[in-house]
Amino acid sequence: LYSLALKTSYSGFVVDPPSTALPNMSHSSALSALKDLEPYYQTDVTQPFGLGTKLSRTYVTRCLLGDRGTTYKYLGLRMFSTSWDSAVGGGIKKLNDAMEERL
Repeated sequence: LYSLALKTSYSGFVVDPPSTALPNMSHSSALSALKDLEPYYQTDVTQPFGLGTKLSRTYVTRCLLGDRGTTYKYLGLRMFSTSWDSAVGGGIKKLNDAMEERL
């Protein structure tokens, strides 16, 4: 089923073997960087019945990382990023840099 989904819906998607995925970073350090983000995830809040109606939390949580001052707006909700140079953002920045090196 996985192979069929890749062929039919994800043309060009590549899965790297673990030994070559992030050669400059161990699995444990990548996992640790991701776990450090857990307290920063925020629940989305929307107005499913339109402006002026009751706010509703969604089942989606997200965390935005980026340059200081970066914002993201979706469905009228503006989020501010956690900076790459913060204590929590540093590990993710290393992970991001390691992935960019592969391009």
